[in-house]
Amino acid sequence: MAGRINDPHVAEQVLEAGDADFVTLGRALHADPELPRKAREGRLDEICPCVACLKCSDLLGQNQPVLCLANSRTAREREYAIRPAPRRRRIVVVGGGPGGLEAARVLALRGHRVTVLERAAEPGGQLLLSRRVPGREELAGLIAYLAAAVSRAGGDIRLGVEATVDLVLGEEPDAVVLATGARLALPPIPGILESPAVDPFDILRREGGVHRRALVIGGGMIGVGVAHALAARGLEVVVAEPGAELSTELGLRPRWQYVAGLRARPNVTVHLSTTVEALSGDRALLRRHGTDLVVDGLDLVVPTWPLVAADGLGEALKTLPDGPPVFEAGDCVQPRSAFEAVQEGAAIGHRL
Repeated sequence: MAGRINDPHVAEQVLEAGDADFVTLGRALHADPELPRKAREGRLDEICPCVACLKCSDLLGQNQPVLCLANSRTAREREYAIRPAPRRRRIVVVGGGPGGLEAARVLALRGHRVTVLERAAEPGGQLLLSRRVPGREELAGLIAYLAAAVSRAGGDIRLGVEATVDLVLGEEPDAVVLATGARLALPPIPGILESPAVDPFDILRREGGVHRRALVIGGGMIGVGVAHALAARGLEVVVAEPGAELSTELGLRPRWQYVAGLRARPNVTVHLSTTVEALSGDRALLRRHGTDLVVDGLDLVVPTWPLVAADGLGEALKTLPDGPPVFEAGDCVQPRSAFEAVQEGAAIGHRL
């Protein structure tokens, strides 16, 4: 038996029920080649989970080496073998998203003294919000693994801490790793400040609010996720995307599933090749191929672009004449996906 078996309990149930003589594991072993051994030894909480992102499948389809979002060592087993650091150093990681946690995990395993500063009440950054997006919930499971792995390796994760220059310097670090992510900037749409505009990340963080009709500006990965979440709450959702496709940041297979699920919702209308020209109270003026369309009755407007790097702390630290060296990973370099954040965090961890 094969196909999305990534939980040892499920594999055992299949065997015990006599439904198969053996099971095969594919993507689950990309994420953690030691899964069978850890299961046999009862170390279930140490298993790095496959989160069904399909990055490996997309790369395979492009005839490229199969890499993994959850396991940065996949296809780099020799290069990324854990080697003790030549000198133990004190390293502060700012940001507890996937990039920061992966850097902290590798650094701590190599023997460095690592402190992670995260301003939120729990680690995870944007990836944690995927647990509120239908069809993408599994992605958040990676955060639980990474946070626990950092702690097992001896790293210290401090939550609810807003990192400042003085606070970072007070830790007397030999190096600083910045993984501070990205933030939303308001798009230059006339009337947006007078509209019921809400940050998309706030939409995913909170369940509350009584709304009936929402306009999601931008049909990228975040926009589709917000539209999914709002539609699941019963709102009528209009998505306006200036491009010809939705979620182009994703590969072919995950994009197909993600977008098909949204289009299947009867309370979602998608307008491609469409721009939002103006907002006025509860109305929006859309334009597609020179034709105007008015959408009214809006009590929620959710702009999902542009995302800009949250690099203020990094710029401040870099200007210090005798400050510690600064390394950056993830969206604070350039807004992209969790895959790039993890890969860059791992590269820094093995470099220092």
